[in-house]
Amino acid sequence: MKADKPGFGVSDSLRFALMDYGSDAYKQTLALRERVLRQPLGLSLWDENLTEESRQLHFGLLNTESRPVACLVVVSLTGQEVKIRQMAVDPDYQG
Repeated sequence: MKADKPGFGVSDSLRFALMDYGSDAYKQTLALRERVLRQPLGLSLWDENLTEESRQLHFGLLNTESRPVACLVVVSLTGQEVKIRQMAVDPDYQG
């Protein structure tokens, strides 16, 4: 699976890319966020209304198989400010 937008390499094995809301790549980042951020707390991302995310930017760090191993969501607050939220890193890539 490929990311929706061309990315740039951060190493020989990792590439940073923009994910389109609703795309397969975006859905893979949702699964990563669920596994890393929600399940350890006994919560579920699927209980939330995710439609607000259509107005946010979604980024992923992809491995050589184009699988997201890290992701983050960026929310525009003003023309000069953004908020970073929902940052998740696969445990195999942490540290």
